[in-house]
Amino acid sequence: MEPGELALAELLDDGLPPGWTIAVQTQLWNANPDVVVFNPDAGMAVFEVKDWSPEAREFEYSPEKKALLARSRQGRNWYVTRNPVDQVIGYREVAQSLFRATEMARRNVTAVVVMTVTPKNHQLFEYLRWLVPHHDRNVSDLFIFAGREVLENRCVEDLLPLAFKEHLQHKVSDRTVKRIESLLSEQESTLQQREPLTLDRRKWELIRNPVKRRRVCGPAGSGKSVLLAASAAEAALAGKKVLVLVFNITMAHHLRDIAVRYRPDGYTPQQISKAVKSNVTFFYIHEWCEDVCRDTGYGKRLRLLYFGGPGGLYPTAEIQGLLSEALKTRDWEEETETGPKLYDRVLIDEAQNIDAEWFELVVQVLRNDESDLMIAYDPTQSLYLSKPSWTDGAMSGAGFSGPPASMEYSYRLPESVIPMLVDFCDTFLHGDPDVDLPVVDPDPQAELFPCRLLYRNVSGSGMLPREVAELVYGLPAKLGVHPGDVSFMLWTHEAGLETLEHLDALAKEDKDNNGDDVTSVFGPNHPMRKRLKKGFWPGSGEMKGSTVHSFQGWESPCVVLAVPQRPSPGSVDDEGTSVKNYWRLVYTGLTRVMNSERGSHLIVVNAERTFKKFLDKWFEELD
Repeated sequence: MEPGELALAELLDDGLPPGWTIAVQTQLWNANPDVVVFNPDAGMAVFEVKDWSPEAREFEYSPEKKALLARSRQGRNWYVTRNPVDQVIGYREVAQSLFRATEMARRNVTAVVVMTVTPKNHQLFEYLRWLVPHHDRNVSDLFIFAGREVLENRCVEDLLPLAFKEHLQHKVSDRTVKRIESLLSEQESTLQQREPLTLDRRKWELIRNPVKRRRVCGPAGSGKSVLLAASAAEAALAGKKVLVLVFNITMAHHLRDIAVRYRPDGYTPQQISKAVKSNVTFFYIHEWCEDVCRDTGYGKRLRLLYFGGPGGLYPTAEIQGLLSEALKTRDWEEETETGPKLYDRVLIDEAQNIDAEWFELVVQVLRNDESDLMIAYDPTQSLYLSKPSWTDGAMSGAGFSGPPASMEYSYRLPESVIPMLVDFCDTFLHGDPDVDLPVVDPDPQAELFPCRLLYRNVSGSGMLPREVAELVYGLPAKLGVHPGDVSFMLWTHEAGLETLEHLDALAKEDKDNNGDDVTSVFGPNHPMRKRLKKGFWPGSGEMKGSTVHSFQGWESPCVVLAVPQRPSPGSVDDEGTSVKNYWRLVYTGLTRVMNSERGSHLIVVNAERTFKKFLDKWFEELD
């Protein structure tokens, strides 16, 4: 530990009331707070500790750049520097994602910046306060700045009012307590119970023969994500720093769970888990962007861009421009303490959803010419880009050469589902240049429990939320499956929220159910959806509700897919693109089911008239 971290931990240990857990240099998913304190009866706080010497550098706040500037005492030029405010805001955001949106304890997660050498009257604190979001500036008990006097005078109450003021304290739900405790100290039993990752000969060949630049292409279920996760763990065991990048927020948790299941000879599960935790960072694209901006001092400018987009739209071009500026700091001198994290291996999953402009930015965090880069993609599941997949281009600037490594055979999909998917592509995606069909392994294991294909037809998209809710509510008992193995997908957040309302109403009528049994991404606005997606993880043990977009890359042994009516021709500018994306979404939803030794289920709740004929051909109709 750094001296300031140790001093803070000892002060908290001595001065906090009973019931508080103190975790130093811990990890909350991708965030690494210096200190976290937690009490299930009171709440949570995250700390960023800096041992900056006031004599080492000069500081000032730039209203123009919306950033903290620094320069050495030798009078060199001013530069944007990373700052503790951006860092603690990131920690708090991740911590809040562990809670339910309605929990009062989530709102009172405390952010604390501790400057262990700087006196509280130093002008640096004034500059730091300008970096605090407006809604936090008047909440002195929940966003705290502490100077060296707090440590010298042992003022624990000034450091963490949450621990001493009852009106700030709120009991944390049992579900959230389990989440937090599992992250702060992963239980030995959890490690032992994980099933080893199964890799076929092709994947072992690619892992054991790495190349500096590799593209991997394959259809749904061929194991591209498994290959990337195993490659991340393999590099982590060698002490390399790895970045695993995805487009969707929810996919990062899934890949992390896969990576710790990697089992090469000579390593224990504990060693693998520790290596992955220490050396692998799992980011979705915009989270990586936030991390780069925090490390380079541009956190506030990025936050202003997020909230200042025209018409509430995500200002992609402006953010990419800011990121390009921030990445120039990678070659700055170490003494500036400013620059993005660099990696020995960068792995990008579902790369068909990340455009070429983002890709050109990502490759700039490769440490040097010896660093590895691998991307995996399936053009059939391109849900965000209207043009053909850029991943099939030459990409000569990144050093790729030759065709991509191909992964043909289905690893995850039940064998009995593949003929249906091939027929789907022939029927609804014919003529599409970006179609990669799944193929049955010529030497598969016997499928003892084939996947059951079921469907229910409904009249109109407006009926979908109620029908999905009524179907899903009794599904675990009816099929004999664990609730955590049931996943339901809808097209929009609005439909998802309506489904949750129906589920809640059903639970209230059922005296044996408290309704607290669904983890979902559905939210009424972008900030809420972002928080829910960060807390959407495979091991929740609850039924999972998601949009098709957010469930891309995930898998489940029991999938319920709601298919609404196709958009009318007049509802979009380009009818052809709309229809293509519609059927690609259906395809992506159908491919989320996984093979299981206990059997699997793919259930479609359908409101599209032209889809019924296909369902009659392959699916059994539900009563």
